[in-house]
Amino acid sequence: MAEIRGGQRFPLELPIAIEGRKAVAHTRDLSAAGVFITGAGPLKLGARLRFRITLPKGMLGVARDVKVVCDGRVVRVDSVRARARARKRMGIACVIDRYKFVKGD
Repeated sequence: MAEIRGGQRFPLELPIAIEGRKAVAHTRDLSAAGVFITGAGPLKLGARLRFRITLPKGMLGVARDVKVVCDGRVVRVDSVRARARARKRMGIACVIDRYKFVKGD
């Protein structure tokens, strides 16, 4: 299958909060147009979701963490092996349709 990604992806493992889900999830990589998420639990292809990513202040060189709220949709569902453990975790690729920066606490 040909690679169809458009933007540069950054290998960032950041916590991600998915609306309506309690499972701890993390980004594996991130771009302006999409994100790959591990540990999100089962999600179906085409599912729409809202999630929040916090970009650490130290990574950005700013005074406060930057919170980004995103609306996206699942475009790929994979099973990935956790590096530290032999158990499988769900991985999903999401297109980011819309995002906004929100003021932190």
